[in-house]
Amino acid sequence: MSLALDAKTRTHFQKQNRRLRSDGIIPGVVYGKVKINLNIQMNTRDFNKVYQKAGESTLIDLHLDDQKPIKVLIHDVHRDPVKQTALHVDLFAIDMNKKLTAEVQLKFVGESKAVKELGGILVKNHDELEIECLPGDLIHEFEIDIAKLKTFEDRIMIGDLQAPKGVIFTEKPEEVIVLVEEPRSEKEIEELNEQVDATVKDVEVEERGKKEEEGEAGEAGEKEPQQKVSDTKK
Repeated sequence: MSLALDAKTRTHFQKQNRRLRSDGIIPGVVYGKVKINLNIQMNTRDFNKVYQKAGESTLIDLHLDDQKPIKVLIHDVHRDPVKQTALHVDLFAIDMNKKLTAEVQLKFVGESKAVKELGGILVKNHDELEIECLPGDLIHEFEIDIAKLKTFEDRIMIGDLQAPKGVIFTEKPEEVIVLVEEPRSEKEIEELNEQVDATVKDVEVEERGKKEEEGEAGEAGEKEPQQKVSDTKK
């Protein structure tokens, strides 16, 4: 799957980027298989739509000005720590003849007998896996059928997966991806609740002690206000 994204050469930098963002434009840079890094700008709404479909493991045809489309991957999205809006985007220009590594999302499908009939708890150790392949063989996501998990002893490991043609899973084959744990007994749940209560009480006591220490330190550190030194010469 290949998606398209329009962009223009960017002439605004640093503080001027704020004006771009307020106008619904997001700044970015293209590096990788390009002669020099390219400073670009894109419509924020268009980028968000493409990113939602592509993630960081789907090829995108970047149409920059009137040039020939550039094959890129979204490499990093810098976001506002509070609003989580995109502030800047890094795009990686791809060499279609050179293998790359990428993180592919896992999609769990099917129904586990150990969950449905035995009341077990599905435990996912991985939400994504690293793959290696040529850019043309990239996959957006990989489906894992959890119907294979019929008992609490069953496991699905990386070595159990059948990778698509041209794709290699780079992580250890014995790594467990997903399993089903036995449901906890009432006694285990009660013990867990007691541990949580004890932890909360310890935190409250510690916070109370800190406040008391800060109060004492504040009282001891109070001094008479000093006269400010003036720059005016007499």
